[in-house]
Amino acid sequence: MLTPAERELMLVQWNATQCDYQQDLCVHQLFEQQVERTPDAIALVFEGQVLSYSHLNGRVNQLAHYLRDLGVGPETLVGLSMQRSLAMVVGLLAVLKAGGAYVPLDPTYPRERLAFLMADSQVTLVLTHQLRTAHCFRDENMRVINVDADWQAIAIRSQQRPQSEVTPAHLTYVIYTSGSTGRPKGIMVTHHNVINFFTAMNQRFPDDTQGIWLAVTSISFDISVLELCWTLTRGFQVVVQSDEWSLLHRPQGKATSKELEFSLFYFANDTTQLSEQKYRLLLEGAKFADAHNFTAVWTPERHFHPFGGLYPNPSVTSAALAAITQKVQIRAGSVVLPLHDPVHVAAETFRQAGAMGMKLLTHLLGQNLDELAEKIALYRQSWRQHGHAGAGHVTLMVHTFVGTENTAVREKVRQPFLAYLRSSVGLFETLAQSFLQYPQTDQKARANLKQPSTSPDRGASNPTQPKMSNDFARGYHSNLENLSQDDINVILSRAFERYYETSGLLGTVSTCLPMVERFKEVGVDEVACLIDFGVDTDEVLASLHALAKLKDESNVHKTLEPLAAHIKRLGVTHMQCTPSQASMLLFAPECQSTLDSVQRLLLGGEALPLALLRQLGELVSGEIHNMYGPTETTIWSTTQLVKKGTDTIAIGRPIANTQVYILDKHLQLQPIGVTGELFIAGQGVARGYLHQPALTAQRFLPDPWSTEAGALLYRTGDEARYLADGSIEYLGRTDQQIKLRGYRIELAEIEAVLRQHEKVADCVVLVREDVPEQKRLVAYPVVRQGYTLTTSELRSYLRDRLPAYMLPAACMPLSTLPLTPNGKLDRRALPVPKEVEHEESTVQAWSRTPIETDHTGQNTARSGDAIASSVRGPDHSLVCTARREHKTFGRRDTDITSSTNEAHQSHTYLFCSAAALVVAPFGTWKHHLSEYREVPSTRPT
Repeated sequence: MLTPAERELMLVQWNATQCDYQQDLCVHQLFEQQVERTPDAIALVFEGQVLSYSHLNGRVNQLAHYLRDLGVGPETLVGLSMQRSLAMVVGLLAVLKAGGAYVPLDPTYPRERLAFLMADSQVTLVLTHQLRTAHCFRDENMRVINVDADWQAIAIRSQQRPQSEVTPAHLTYVIYTSGSTGRPKGIMVTHHNVINFFTAMNQRFPDDTQGIWLAVTSISFDISVLELCWTLTRGFQVVVQSDEWSLLHRPQGKATSKELEFSLFYFANDTTQLSEQKYRLLLEGAKFADAHNFTAVWTPERHFHPFGGLYPNPSVTSAALAAITQKVQIRAGSVVLPLHDPVHVAAETFRQAGAMGMKLLTHLLGQNLDELAEKIALYRQSWRQHGHAGAGHVTLMVHTFVGTENTAVREKVRQPFLAYLRSSVGLFETLAQSFLQYPQTDQKARANLKQPSTSPDRGASNPTQPKMSNDFARGYHSNLENLSQDDINVILSRAFERYYETSGLLGTVSTCLPMVERFKEVGVDEVACLIDFGVDTDEVLASLHALAKLKDESNVHKTLEPLAAHIKRLGVTHMQCTPSQASMLLFAPECQSTLDSVQRLLLGGEALPLALLRQLGELVSGEIHNMYGPTETTIWSTTQLVKKGTDTIAIGRPIANTQVYILDKHLQLQPIGVTGELFIAGQGVARGYLHQPALTAQRFLPDPWSTEAGALLYRTGDEARYLADGSIEYLGRTDQQIKLRGYRIELAEIEAVLRQHEKVADCVVLVREDVPEQKRLVAYPVVRQGYTLTTSELRSYLRDRLPAYMLPAACMPLSTLPLTPNGKLDRRALPVPKEVEHEESTVQAWSRTPIETDHTGQNTARSGDAIASSVRGPDHSLVCTARREHKTFGRRDTDITSSTNEAHQSHTYLFCSAAALVVAPFGTWKHHLSEYREVPSTRPT
């Protein structure tokens, strides 16, 4: 029993946090006040790009007006799917100024998870700025705004403050966290909540008005609000850390990704130009490729349709090119089976190509990059299984025109590309089918969001465009005679827009670079740039200089500056990170001199180990703060200035207008020093869970100690106890939720996903720490009797459904789960995972064999552990690195680089269409005809 004095101490004195704050303002209004105070001061820095407070505010206002024209207002949820950049911050603030609330949609998440987030949040508008992310949001109810590509239309808007009806009671953001039921839950946070938090930070750090803050946190996590929003209300210079930079030290000069070969490809279907212009483009282009270190020239070959044009057989064409070039390889770009052959065996074709040891040529007409990535993975897998040296070679043919201005390029290539599609009945049929598979109508979205006054977004319905007939909309039966001219125009127009955004190298160097990186990610080795699809010859030849620049910039061996060196160079004074990130920061040799300049280091998101604190205490000359708080109570709820040399780490005391209670199972106060569950009340408590009233009622309880009507008490599920001085010690969880490297993870959600697999009868997932301070997720599935489960199957299944940080680092299949005598799961009896020798080892119910190693026999995926291993084979060495950012379950092909320089050889290529088995003979020629070799093959009849 508590004495009255103890109750007074815990209920009143230790929770006396009342503080006045600006309850009539919203987040963006505090930012605007700072703009008025320091208009010319630097607000944002990103990779050499700089924006002052006034310039940032002007851009934000322009985008906010654009969003207002689209109907964004209070309580409108807007998806934000942007990589880290200035545009990401502009987009976030613009949504708030328009009156809406943002929903982070991480473009690295699996498509299935993104689809769930969009469906659950019911967003109908998404902001992005990467061409590569457009395919993730292809839905008839969705409108996608590409901030970079659409900036010309956005920039004509006013830079003055937009009018909005938003109030502090309206939502600021909805952030999704892991859910114990197997589905993520969206947490609704209001401006009122955030403004109170800002007040608390002003109180905790009253003197912080000038400094350089390094922002490292994804906007999918609420602590990013402190880094990107609170800092901009206080006048900080905010340096946005790139996605590319690692917290790990990297040797200088090491490339960040593999080299991508560039070649020129001629299909020669255009019938509008004179013959001499076609030959000129071929010959001059070959000489340019030779002089600018392109890998090859793919020559055209005459077919039984306009492709190939007037060109003779490839031997004659190759002889002509060999006479005028020095070093470029010469290849025959032959596709024997027509592209419209309805044989849907493309995936098996890739597998066969790997089994036969053949190089492979494919394209993106009728398939997207995600589908191509899966097929390339099959190709590599088959290649390895059949014992071929190296990893094979995949060439991707894409339409290419690189210019200096994106809008001009779009208009320049539109009509030639449409004519190109019309020239082949087969291509047209493929695209018609593709169009019906991925419709781009958005009538429902238009019912909810108004059209902008000018420059409608690409892919959206436009009243001036021809509409598809009802007959065609009901179905397509490969009968082109049934199509009206309007139907054809609709298909071609939509196909062009989609292809321009997602499937070609069309645009400027800067807009094409992300697409090149995407090609690398999916496993492409060579991009064959199709340049002869009807654009004027002089303009194509002139554009080759920009293409060469794209090639060179794509393969620059970037030096990823270690974060420690980055902090030192920029003079960073403040930063916030998880203890795991801080631990990796200590690996850098220059760390000792670097952290000496940091005035305040905020650590939170997971438990702070005492050993790490002692290490940091010796290196950080400024203050170290331990921060605690769930997303449901708005970022941080308690903080503690950690004293160096302490033997106890506490999470501190509650921040402004926040109350903390430690209760027993009957919701009664626990005495000092006694463990209980942590409850949080006050102005930071969020509205609840989006569309989940039952769960909201379960976790957000009426506050029995508040005099404010409707006050809530959030049940954290964390165990804690009061220390004698009134600070709080965190002790762990009351349920299966864990914090791993700063990520909040419900183990039950991973288990729920595993149990949905048809071959898994039961499972358990837990965190193991078999090596001190090295935690990892381990899954123990029970495979159904009579079934087998391969590593690639399970890895692919989980990767399609869970974000990378939730993927188990190891898997240990069992025949049954161990139980205690009273029938409960005996977690202590679960075995330590062992490593296996081959990635494709079969997982069987009786085997107790883990499935997370790669083909080198090394464990390369530990959900964030940094592992570097080198194993030598008979002819070469492989260096395998599982980077912290990947957190992949199993092997990642792009992390494996070979030190072997493979001599140029003749190869057989297998040409793969998305819709047909396309096989052709192919001879790779060394430069001169005396060195010509052709690998014989049988043409299909």
